[in-house]
Amino acid sequence: MNVLKFIFSLSERRAAKWQLFVSKIEPYILFVFIASLIAGSYIALHINETLAVALLVLILSLTFLFIFLWIYLGLWVKYHERETEKDD
Repeated sequence: MNVLKFIFSLSERRAAKWQLFVSKIEPYILFVFIASLIAGSYIALHINETLAVALLVLILSLTFLFIFLWIYLGLWVKYHERETEKDD
């Protein structure tokens, strides 16, 4: 049982580090989103529409991925904190 607790503690630390990283870049996610919309619009008007759509899809998917991971890991860490409190 101690081995499982050790493995969960490693996973919790890794998740907590990732959540800390995402919380540090969280204010910049909206900035990147708006900048990508502006860049995509400029590229669509002046250079190439296909490239602009690809850029917008890439930035939107990365933004939603970071938001999803931030929420998921936050809930995962809280769940494991409750489980360890119950075990103690």
